[in-house]
Amino acid sequence: MNLFQELKRRKVFKTVGVYAAAALIIIQVADIVFPRLLLPDWTVTFVIVLVIIGFPITFFLSWNYDLKKEGFIHDKSDVEGLATDKRWSLTKKIIFPVTGFILMIIGGLFWFVYPFLTIGMSHDREYDASIAILYMENMSSDENSYFADGLTEELINRLSRIQNLKVTPRTDVAVFKNKSLSLNKFAEKLNVNYIVEGSVRIAGDDLRVNVQLFDIAQENTVWSDSYNNKLKDIFSVQDEIASSIVSKLNEKLTISSSDLIATNRKTTDNLKAYNLYSQAALSMSETNIDGSLLAKRTIPLLEEAIELDSTYADAYALLGLIQFFSTTNKMGDSSNISVMEESILNAETSLLYDPDNELGNASMVFLPMMRLTQYDYYKDNKFFKARNIAIKADKLINKFPDSPLSHLIMGYFYWNRNKIIKDDNNSILALEHMLKVIEITKNQALTKDPLHKPILDQALQDVPSIYTEIGQGENAVKFISNNKKYYCGDGTFECLGVWTLNQIITTFYQSYYYKEALEAINIILARTDEELINTGHGIQSKTTTLFMSGLIHMKWDNYDQSINYFNKNLDIWGKGEGNTYCRRGSNYSKIGFNYFYKKDFPNASSNFNNAYNLLAQCLKDNDEEDQSRAIFNYIWNGLSELLNGSLDNSKTPINTGELWLQSFPLKPDINEDFDAYLLYWPLHLYYKNLNQIDKANNYIKMAYKIIGMEKIEKYHQHPEKDTHPEFFYCRDIIKAYETSLKH
Repeated sequence: MNLFQELKRRKVFKTVGVYAAAALIIIQVADIVFPRLLLPDWTVTFVIVLVIIGFPITFFLSWNYDLKKEGFIHDKSDVEGLATDKRWSLTKKIIFPVTGFILMIIGGLFWFVYPFLTIGMSHDREYDASIAILYMENMSSDENSYFADGLTEELINRLSRIQNLKVTPRTDVAVFKNKSLSLNKFAEKLNVNYIVEGSVRIAGDDLRVNVQLFDIAQENTVWSDSYNNKLKDIFSVQDEIASSIVSKLNEKLTISSSDLIATNRKTTDNLKAYNLYSQAALSMSETNIDGSLLAKRTIPLLEEAIELDSTYADAYALLGLIQFFSTTNKMGDSSNISVMEESILNAETSLLYDPDNELGNASMVFLPMMRLTQYDYYKDNKFFKARNIAIKADKLINKFPDSPLSHLIMGYFYWNRNKIIKDDNNSILALEHMLKVIEITKNQALTKDPLHKPILDQALQDVPSIYTEIGQGENAVKFISNNKKYYCGDGTFECLGVWTLNQIITTFYQSYYYKEALEAINIILARTDEELINTGHGIQSKTTTLFMSGLIHMKWDNYDQSINYFNKNLDIWGKGEGNTYCRRGSNYSKIGFNYFYKKDFPNASSNFNNAYNLLAQCLKDNDEEDQSRAIFNYIWNGLSELLNGSLDNSKTPINTGELWLQSFPLKPDINEDFDAYLLYWPLHLYYKNLNQIDKANNYIKMAYKIIGMEKIEKYHQHPEKDTHPEFFYCRDIIKAYETSLKH
C-alpha cells in the first residue's frame, strides 16, 4: 500500500481539508472582526501563525487517531482497542471542549487587559530622516508676524503626517527663533538631517515668500523657490511650498502614498473661516473667563466657520471641546448629557475630514473619558468603555509624542482612570505627563499657537492638585512657588480666573500655608460684583473663597472676622436660586463653632440648630448612614444647650446623636480626626460636664482610636503642635485622652 492510499484510507486528506476550510474562515473573521474590537494589527498575524502551527499538529493527530481506531497496532487486543476508543471519545467530549473554553477565557482576558498593559509603554520609533522647519523670518511689520509664524507651523503640521520622517516640534524650534546661527549649528542642536528656512514679506496686499530646503549631510541646498502672490492666496502658497518640500524629500525617502495624500490635506481654503477659527482659538488663552462665557463667545464663531467650510476639521474639533467647557459649571448634571454627546460627535466629525487632526484625536480621548467618569460611572459597561479610550490614548501619544496637548490629555486620562480602576500608579503617571506639558511649553510664548497658553494654564492648575491627591502637599506648594512666573507672566496671580485661583487657594489651605492662601483669596475678594459677572463667574463664585477665609480665621482664633465671612456667604446664598440648604447649613455650622469657641453658647446653639435643620432638609433623600453632617450639628446643639444651662433641651439632640452612632460607629480605616472631633468629642464634653466620667472616657477613647497612632506620633514630634492648624481637630482629643490615662 503506497503513502497516498494510506493517507486516503486514514482520512487524513478529509481531516486536513476540513481544517484548511475552518482555518480560512477563522482568518477571514479575524481580519474583519478584530479591527472592530480595537485589537492591534499584530493580532491578525498572530492568528495566521497559530493556524500554520496547527496544520502539522492536525496532520499528526489525524494519522495517529485513525491508526488506533482501525487497530493497526497489532500487539493491542480488541478490548484495548475498545478502551482506546472510549478514551478518545472522552477526550473529544470533555477534554477538548474544556481546553477550548479555558483558552477562550484566557484569550478574552488578554483582549481586555492588553490596552491597559501597553498604554504609555515606550515605543521608540525608527525614522528614515529628520527635519526641522525653522520659524520664517518676518521681513515686514510686527503686526504681520503671525503670517510668517502661521506658515511655519502649518508646514510643521503638514510634514508631521509623514510617518517615517521625524519633524522637530514647534516648541523645540521656537527656542531658536530670532537667533543667528549657522545651519550646521542649528542641525547639531536640533539633531536633524534637513532644515527648512525662509522669509515672508508683506506689502499691502502683496505677499512674497522665500523658502529653502537644506541637506545637512551633503551641505547643499536641495531646493529653493520664491513665491509672489496676493495675501488672500496664503493657503495656495502653503500648499505649493509643502508639496515642493515633500516632493524633494520623496526623492530621498520612501514616503507612502497615504502619507503623501495626508500632507496635501488642507485645514481650509476659506480665509474668513480661518480667521473665525483663529479668533475662537485665541479666546481660549484668556485666563480670567468662565467656561460658559467662553462657550457663549466662541461657539457662534466656530459654527459660522463650519457654515463657510463644512469640511473644516479644526473648527469641528475646537467646537466639540468648547461645548464641553459650557458644561463645567454643572459637571455631572444629567441636563448636560445631550451637550456631551454633541461635543463628542463634533470631535468624531473632525477626524472624518482629517484623521491626523491632533485636537480631534485628543478630544476623542478626553471627551469620552469625561463622559464616562462624570455621567456614565455607574453603568455596567464602564470598564469596556475605559478599554476603548485606553486604545485611543495609546494611539494619540504615539502619533504626537512631543505634543504638549497629547501629554495634557494623557494626564487627564490617567487621572480620571484612577476613578474607575483604583491604582496609585495612575496618579503618578498623570503627574509625569502634566509635568511634561510644562517642560515642553516653557517656551510657548515664542510660538503663535493660540492653544499653547491654555494648555500650559491647565497643567499649571492641575499639577498641584495631583501632588495634593497623592499626599505630597509640600511639593504642590513648591511647584506653585517655582512656576509662579508662568501663571500670569509677571510673577503674580492677578490675571487668573476664579476657578484657577480657588485651586491654588485649596492647595495652600490643605498644606497649611494660610498666609499664601489669603493672598490669593484677597485677589478674588477685591474683584467687584460687576467684574465677576462680566467674566462669567457670577457673584456666587466668591462663596468658596469666603468659606476658606472663614475657616482660616477660625483656626487663628479670629472669631469675629470668621463669623463675618460666613455671614457674607449666607447673604449670597440667601439670594441664590435652587437648593441652597447644604451650602447655608455648612455656613451656619461654622458660625456655630465660632460662637462656641467664644463661649457664647446661646448663639452657638441657635446656629447649630439652624445648621441641623437645613442639612437635614438637604440630606433627606440620602440613606440614614449618610446623615452625619446633620447629626454632628445636632450633637453640638445639645452640648451648647447644656453649657447654656438647659439640660432638658440638650437631651433629645444628644440621644439622637448617640442612637445614630450606635448604628453607624466611626471606623479607624475609614474616618479621620475631623470625624472624631465632630461626633465623639462633643459627647465626651457633654458627659464630662455632667460628671459621668465613664461615659466621657469611653467617647474620648473611641475618638483617640480614630485619630490613629501615626497622626498622634506626628503631633507629639511637631515643634508647633499646640498651634499648628494640622492638629486643630485632634490636639484637644489627644491631650484629654492622655490626661485621663494619668488620672
